[in-house]
Formats: sequence, C-alpha cells, structure tokens
Amino acid sequence: MKATDASIFLGRGRTYMNLKSFDRSVTDFDRAIELNPKESAAFVNRAISFERLGEREKAVADYRKAVELDADNDTAKASLKRLEDEIAKEEAEKAAAARAAARPAVFDAGTINPMTAEKMSMPAYSASALKANIEGRVNVEVEIDETGKVVKAEAVSGHQMLRTSAEDAARKTKFKPFLWDGTPIKAKGVIVYNFTRKSE
Repeated sequence: MKATDASIFLGRGRTYMNLKSFDRSVTDFDRAIELNPKESAAFVNRAISFERLGEREKAVADYRKAVELDADNDTAKASLKRLEDEIAKEEAEKAAAARAAARPAVFDAGTINPMTAEKMSMPAYSASALKANIEGRVNVEVEIDETGKVVKAEAVSGHQMLRTSAEDAARKTKFKPFLWDGTPIKAKGVIVYNFTRKSE
C-alpha cells in the first residue's frame, strides 16, 4: 500500500465499515482526508462511521463538509438534513419536558388584579354592617379552575360582618383563564375588597 495514496485508505476504510469495524474505518478515513482534504466521499464515509459510533455532532460536521466540497452530493445532503431534523426534534422534546417539569400544579397569582376578571362581582354592603358603621378591607383567598371559575373562596382577614358578603362576591367572579406556557392552569390568589360607606 502506498502511504501517500488517499484512495487506498478510502477503500480500506469502506471495507472496515462494511465489517462494522467503525473505529478502524474512521482511522483510515482520517488518513484519506489528510492526504486529500478535498475528497467529499471520504467525509461522507467518515460521517457514516461516526453515526454508527454514536458521535452525531462529528457526523453532522463531516456531512456539512462533504456538501461544502460537493454541492451535488445527494447522500451527504440527505443525511445532513436527517440528522439535523433528528437533533432539532430531540431538543424540542427536551425543552417541552423541561417546561412540563417546571409547571406547578397550581399557579400562585398573589393579589389578583381586578382587571384580569371577565366579570368582577362586587360585594353587597349588609344593612347590619352599615348600621354599625363597619368599614375596611377584606382579603379573600380563592381557588380558580382552568376555565377561570372561582371554585373556592374563604375570607382570611377583615371584619367578620363583612366576610360573608366578600366570599359571596368572590364566588360569583369569573376570571380569564390563567396561563402557563400558553396552557390554562389552576390558580390561587387573593381578592381584596374595600368596604367604605362612600360606596353604599
């Protein structure tokens, strides 16, 4: 074998590849490329060997080089596209899995802005509370389903005579669905009602 004949190493590399001795085929293709760095076929065959060895990044690089050297190399172009599509799909699936893992069972909306409500129900000021001149804020903790419906409401602060009215109003309130990564999600938060005699 002539140590300077790239075609000899290319041929032997293909033989090793057919025998599934991919480490040896890579070694011969390395030598063929060293002797003739413009041989597109050597890059294609080395890329195939890299694929069989599970080294896709190296395979992609070689397919790209083969296309760069020979734009009409259909094998290189098809293989490059296939690998790039596979890698892109896997990356998209990993990203989706990471988003799913980060998604909470219930989104904590904190103090909820009334502007996010499709229908904001205001509490009635009871006659007994008016007569007693009772004013102040009432905080109502709410649980909201994926459609934006309040499924649970419990006043956690404020005067006792104002709490029932505030809870009733919260249950009648309808929110726009809360979204996580574009998908509706259950939520929890606090609605603050301010009872003042000015609003009676």
